[in-house]
Amino acid sequence: MKIAVSTNNRQQVSAHAGKCHHFMIFDIENGNIGAPTLLELDSGQTLHDLQEGQPHPLDPVSVVISASIGPCLHDKLAKRGILALLTDRDDPLAALQQFQIGILPDAGEAQQRRHPCTCHG
Repeated sequence: MKIAVSTNNRQQVSAHAGKCHHFMIFDIENGNIGAPTLLELDSGQTLHDLQEGQPHPLDPVSVVISASIGPCLHDKLAKRGILALLTDRDDPLAALQQFQIGILPDAGEAQQRRHPCTCHG
């Protein structure tokens, strides 16, 4: 399973997954977390710019983890079969451990309560 963690400084989990240009991509197999690779998105490739029906470099991942993911982005990712989860951890490995034990909240549910979608209105 491939998991993307948003990171703007290539070391810590970042907020605003939709505007993030860098993601650490981890492979998890049989509970083992592999070494990350860095995915760098070009201008116009951020998740905020994600267009329905168009391919995206994050399409191969099953999960995106970030400190914040808005409800619109949550819905866009869900349509691609990608689970959007939130973490309060700065360390990407700590966030992955949270994922493995199943304690990361779904971004759509958590963010909708705090920030209704206004990105298209």
